Amino acid sequence: AAAEEPVQVEERRCPEGRAFGRGCKVAMRFGELVDRIEGGETRLYLTTQELPLLSGGGEALLAPPLSALREKLPLRPRLAGSLCPQSLNLWYGRTDLREGTTSGLHHD
Repeated sequence: AAAEEPVQVEERRCPEGRAFGRGCKVAMRFGELVDRIEGGETRLYLTTQELPLLSGGGEALLAPPLSALREKLPLRPRLAGSLCPQSLNLWYGRTDLREGTTSGLHHD
């Protein structure tokens, strides 16, 4: 289900340098992103996706590709404790460990 979800993926290809966060995004299916990252691709990074608007106003809790997994995800994960999430996103990428760039488990 999530493999078919359209996502905006940051691509490290900008002329300004190698860093992410420069606004260079490409559209693809989430399944294509997974395949490319599993194949060793290190220039793609899934970051915060735009939250869909609800028919009654406001934004949805889950952004793609997590929205396709709504029935399988707890809306209040135990990891969050007593916190009530405002939105849930998936950040996903791969690094070349020789570059020394990693990010541990965290919340924003």
